[in-house]
Amino acid sequence: MPRFAGQSIPKYRKHRPTGQAVCTIAGTDHYLGPHGTKASKLEYDRLICEWLENGRHPLGVESTEITIAELIARYWQFAKAYYRKDGRCTGQAPGIKVALRLARDRYGKTLAADFGPLSLKAVRRQWVMDGLSRNYVNEHVSRIVRMFKWAASEQLLPASVPQALTMVAGLRKGKTEAGEAAPIQAVADATVEATLEDLPAVVAEMVRLQRLTGCRPAEVCILRPCDLDRTGD
Repeated sequence: MPRFAGQSIPKYRKHRPTGQAVCTIAGTDHYLGPHGTKASKLEYDRLICEWLENGRHPLGVESTEITIAELIARYWQFAKAYYRKDGRCTGQAPGIKVALRLARDRYGKTLAADFGPLSLKAVRRQWVMDGLSRNYVNEHVSRIVRMFKWAASEQLLPASVPQALTMVAGLRKGKTEAGEAAPIQAVADATVEATLEDLPAVVAEMVRLQRLTGCRPAEVCILRPCDLDRTGD
C-alpha cells in the first residue's frame, strides 16, 4: 500500500469479530471487505486518497449538515492555496475574502443547501445599497457562485445548488440602481514628468518606454535588450 505524508493516517486493521478489514476515519468505521485481500487494500487506498483530497475532513458529510460559515471556512483554505503565484497570493484572494464576508455575516448559520437565488440577490442588493459599482457587484456575485460550484465538485453540496445560483443574471448597465465605475483616465504628462525625477534610473526608463509604446507594465518587465530594435537615434 502507498505511503502518505502525515502522522495521523487512519490504519488498515482487522475487525476480529467479523474478519473484515476496517479503517476508522473521524470516528466512523469503514468496512473494506475480507481482511488481507487485494480488494480490501484497494478499497482502503481509495478511502484514504478521498480523505486526503477532502482536506482530512470526514467523508460522506451530508450536504444538509454544512452551514454557510463552515463552507466559507473550507473554501477559503482552498482559495488561499489555489490563487497563488510565485509563492504569493494573487489579487483574486482579497476579492474573494471581501465577497464572502457579507455572505458569512448575513447567512453564516444558514445551511448551505438552503442558500438559493433569493439569498444571493439579497446579498447583492446590500452591495448595491453600499454604493459599489455594477461591475464590482457582478464580480462579487461570481465569486460566491464559484464557491458553490467548488463545493459541488467536492461533493459537499448537490449540483442543483450552484446550478440554481447561476440562474441569477448579472446586473446590466442602465437597468439597475448600481452605478458605473468612473472610467480610468490617462495620467497627466506633468504628473508623469514630476514622478520620473524621483524614480530609480531603470524604472524611469521603463516608464518612458511604456509611454512611447503603449504596452502594459507586465510587458515592460519581461522585455529583454534583444527584443528591442535599438538602431538609429
